[in-house]
This record gives sequence, structure tokens and C-alpha cells, in this order.
Amino acid sequence: MTSLIQQAELAHRQGDLDTAQQLYRQQLAIDAKHVDALYGLGTLLMQVEKSDAAELFFSQALSLEPDAADIAYNYAICMRNKGDNLAAAKLAKHAADCSGQDEGFSLNVCSLLISLNEPQLVLSQLNRFPHNSQAGYLIKAEAFGLLGAWDRAVALLRQLQQADTNSSRVAQALATAAGRLRDYDLAITAYTHYLKLVTPGITEYVKFADLFLLARKIDQCEIYLGYARDAGAESAEYHLLQAKLSRLKGDYSQAVGSAEAAVAQNSSNAEAWSVLLEISQIDELPNLIKRIEASLESGVWTVYEKQLIAYVLADAHTRIENYEVAFSYYSRANAAQSVHMKSLNNRYDSAASDLAYENIVRHFTHYVPTECDSCNHATPLFIVGMPRSGTTLVERMLAQLPNVTAGGENEALGFLVSQFHKDVAAGRLASPDKLTHQDWQILAARYFDNTPLFKEQEGTEAMGQIITDKMPHNFQHVGMILSLFPNAKVIQMRRDPRDVCWSIFTRMFSESHNYACDFESLAHAYANARRLMEHWALLAPDRVMDVNYELLVANPVEIGQQITAFCGLPWSHDCLNFHKTVSSSFTFSELQVRETISDKRIGRWQPFEAYLSTLFDALERVGCIE
Repeated sequence: MTSLIQQAELAHRQGDLDTAQQLYRQQLAIDAKHVDALYGLGTLLMQVEKSDAAELFFSQALSLEPDAADIAYNYAICMRNKGDNLAAAKLAKHAADCSGQDEGFSLNVCSLLISLNEPQLVLSQLNRFPHNSQAGYLIKAEAFGLLGAWDRAVALLRQLQQADTNSSRVAQALATAAGRLRDYDLAITAYTHYLKLVTPGITEYVKFADLFLLARKIDQCEIYLGYARDAGAESAEYHLLQAKLSRLKGDYSQAVGSAEAAVAQNSSNAEAWSVLLEISQIDELPNLIKRIEASLESGVWTVYEKQLIAYVLADAHTRIENYEVAFSYYSRANAAQSVHMKSLNNRYDSAASDLAYENIVRHFTHYVPTECDSCNHATPLFIVGMPRSGTTLVERMLAQLPNVTAGGENEALGFLVSQFHKDVAAGRLASPDKLTHQDWQILAARYFDNTPLFKEQEGTEAMGQIITDKMPHNFQHVGMILSLFPNAKVIQMRRDPRDVCWSIFTRMFSESHNYACDFESLAHAYANARRLMEHWALLAPDRVMDVNYELLVANPVEIGQQITAFCGLPWSHDCLNFHKTVSSSFTFSELQVRETISDKRIGRWQPFEAYLSTLFDALERVGCIE
């Protein structure tokens, strides 16, 4: 005779949840400590999104069978669904520890840990299996990505692809990881291979177009958007990408039409609303705000989209000079961003920042110029400083000169330095003060190899050509730059700390900018940045130039001539006409640099002065303002 629990499990498998729940409860009425009934009912309740009730049954079941991996695993999913990621991670690790050598089950646990942003736990679990399957290596690559070690992810995925050239999963993962590494040539090659292994459709065409846009290959982006359109694309993602492309090309009418099509498909698409905000005229903003607020009430918004739309609404209210409401939205957005950072265990640590500053200065206490070997690459020119300090403006000015190419925000140096520090810690490389000239050459070659623009400008014709690298946070690596690239110059942007910090606070930065969400952290990060830039300016005054943003705006010809002279470039009045050319800029300053130089962005904090006493006090404590 079939038992109650067997009947319950059969009904559960067949999807008859009402009957299954009734039978589970009948069994528990007979035996309140029946583990299978407790586990089954907990799983069922979790399936119908009653996580609070499910937690009670999972807890009882696990207390009765503490080594049951399947109970701990489902219990972990339940806690994740409740938003308690710490408890979920602890339970997931327990489930993996109880699973023995069942690699398949452990991979499921590792996938759960990936969703919980616990890459170190994933790697420790995978290390239990010396010969991982392809699925295991793919999860390991994801873990490396979560750690920011995209170089290691790419290296692992390239090995996988060599072992199995017919795996579409590997090709797709390699394209994604290479894109995050900003190695767009490899990303495009990998995605091209992926398309040969699948039957491409609208989704694949849109993703490839997005990759081409990131790689600044506008023509190819248009081609694949055309393929998507011909295949009948109508998704919000397609229309948003078309809006971005049109905006970059300066076709604002088309950008508006495409952004409107995107929000028509998905009213919770914050990026599309952002495009509409940027292009809308002042008198159009009240109505746009009403539309966004209506969509917030009726739409289904993810946590990320809610954060982003708060910044959008804040910007809209700022433009119509409704500063009190704008500040409340900025504060709300940053508070949500801070909660998100904490959920990732990614808090700004002022003590760690101070220690990092001291370590950098200790390694670069002096500077001895090295002889520059002739090479077939263009020369890099680094423009650094805190975000929102004017790096984009200087790059656009210099890019008007015929032998200067705008390289934009290039992450190659950051990845190179990160890997360098890992190699030093592992004993594979010496500290900077002990590296040989040949060591520096090998490291510099890695930078060139991971920067597509330098590959495009190779050979004797590259001599005399300059490619800018305006990744702001490279101010941390100027000591490395001086030895890596003996011919390279560095321009350090300095700007009123109130404008810099306030401007950062009004933008949604990635998780790597964990200082951006509150005024105390912003002030501390700004102070350490200033100290580092002062150190570099004293260390190598012949190769490092400080440029004051306010002085540049007030005297663009005079300061512009000083900049070009420092870089060994001829001055041209074309440098002031950057706003007349369309640039594939991918920063927050994208639309601003299409305007002439003016002082209207100086003192942007002033309308909000009544709400910024906390920021001012913090800046005063770190000695940045009086």
C-alpha cells in the first residue's frame, strides 16, 4: 500500500500542489518529526513564494538530519529568496560540505553561491575536485569574474575553447569575459565563433551589436542592428541600443524615437528614460517626470532599475531647479546603492585606502628615467584624476590634433597592475624598485597587447602618433606609468573638491567605486587621490603636469597651449572646436563634451549648498577645503 509521503511526493512531482500540501500536512499530523514531510512541505511552500513559512519547515528538517545536503541546499535557496544572503551562503557551504564527492550536486551549489556573490566559496568548493568538468571550469571562470580577475577568467576560457572548439557555452562565456576585460578584438572573435555554433536570432544580433558599440565599431553595430531589425526585433533592448547609437551619432530625433519605443515595450527601462531626459528640453521635463512617476506605480521594477531611475528623476528635478526634491532623489539613490554594496560585502575601508596610499608611495619614492627603446607603437598619453574632474574635456581637445587618437577609458593598465601585484605577492616578479629594464618592457607589451587601438597603429607609421588613455583612476598607477612607458606624459586633472564629490554623488557608478555613495567616504577618497597626485607631480615634474579645470575653462587658449607644449604637440585652435565633431564617448560626460567650453559647470554644488554641510565638514576634516 502506498504511504502518505509517497502519495504526497508523487502529487508534488506531478504539479498537484494543493493535494501534495494536504498529504504532507496529514503525514505531519501523524508524525511531527517526519523529515521527508517537513522537507517536502518546505520545498512546496518555497515554490509558491511563501518563504517565511518554508523556512520553519526547512529548519526543523535540517535539525533532525543535519548532514542532509539536499535539505541544506533548498534551505539556502529559501533564505536567498528572503534576501538573507549571509544565511543562504552559510547553508550553501554546508550543503556542499555534506555532498561528498558528488560533483554534479556541488556544481549546483556553486551556481547558487555565484548568485550570492560568494566567489571565494565557489573556488574553495571546486578545488575539492582536481579534474573539473567543463561545467566546473565555466563556473570557476564566473567566480574569477566576480572577483574582478577577468584576465584569469579569459585565460581559463581560452584553454577550454582549445580543448573543445565546438562548445557554444564556452565561446559565449569567452566573449563575455573578454568584453569585460576590454579586449574587444578577442570578444568579437569569440562571439563570431559562437554565432557559427548556434542558429543566431534577434537576441544574438542585438548582443553582438551591443558588443560592437562598446568596441566603438559603429559601422558593425549598425550592421547587426540591421540584422536584428530585419528579423523583426521589437524588444526594449533593441530599441535602447538603437537609441544609444543614434545619440552617439548626434541624431537626437532618432534617439528620442527609439527611446520612446523602448519604454513602450518596457516602462521600467531606466536607461531609456535616461536617454529621453538627456535630450529633452526644459519645458518638456515636467511631463516626462509625470510619465516616469506613473510608470513607477504601474511597472515592475528590478532593484537595479529602481536605483537608476532615482538618479534620472533627480537629474530631471535639478534641470527644472527643484533642488530640494532633486537632493532627496540623489540621497535615496545613493542609499540604495550603499545597501547594494553592503550586500556584496563591498564597503569602503578608509584604513585600507590609507594603507594602499602608503604602499604606493613606499614603492615609488624616487624616479630614475629609463632609456626608451624604439618601438613600433604609438605613444600613450595618460589623462588621470578623480572621476568628474575634466579628463574627458582635455582628451577631446587634444583629439582634434591630427596625430592624436582618443583612446577613452581603457582598463588595460588597471588589469595589468592588478596582475602585477598578484605576481609580486606570489614571488613570480620582484617589487617595482627591483625590476630590470627588460621586465618593464615585457609588462608594457601586455598593455599594448590588450589595447586594440595600439594594435591598429603598429609599424613605422605609428611613430609620432599618440593615443590617449583617460581612465581617471590611473592616478593610482602613475609610478608604474613612468617606468612602463619612458616616453609617455601624464596629465593630472585637479578640480574644486566640492564639484568633484557632488558630481560623483549624482551619478550611478559601478561597484568598483565603493566610495561614491556617502559624503564621508567621498571626502576621504578625494583626499588620498590629491595626496597621490601631489606625490607624482613632485616625483617627475618633467613628465607629470597638473591641470586645474577651473583655470582651463577660464583661459582655454592659454592653458591649452601649456598642455600641448608639455606633450610636445603643436597648438591648434581646432582644439577648441571639439564640440563640432561626433565622438564615440562612453562616459557620463558624453553630451557635455558636445558643448563649447563654458563655466556653467563650475560651482554645480552651489544650488545644493543648504543640503551639503555633511560633505563640507568631511572635506574640511581631511584638509581639502578651509
